[in-house]
Amino acid sequence: MKNFRSLVLLSYLVLGSCHTFDVDVKEISEFASTVQAMYPDVSLSAGISNGSKVEVTFTNTSYNDSSEEVRQRIATEIGKIAPQHFKSVKITSGEAIFENSKGASVVNVTSTHTYDMGIK
Repeated sequence: MKNFRSLVLLSYLVLGSCHTFDVDVKEISEFASTVQAMYPDVSLSAGISNGSKVEVTFTNTSYNDSSEEVRQRIATEIGKIAPQHFKSVKITSGEAIFENSKGASVVNVTSTHTYDMGIK
């Protein structure tokens, strides 16, 4: 449930940063819930950027240590379902972002790997 609240909050933040409210927050929330159901027991967030690009970020999960092929497969699987979840905007692209974040008291180190979802 904590992850779900984080997803909803992130959705609001992403919408605010896009300067457009064409995307229905409910659609983002439902999409995030669907992706979370596909990959339970991982921390992820979802949002829309630039009004038509869906982004799903996996933070500090076991998938981050997976092979390139596994991460690309995950991105492609999400890309197959993403356009179906959004009626208020046309999704034209998407990325799955695998983020490793480690923090110390003063310094945070983050590394990311980004994979195209293959949305056409």
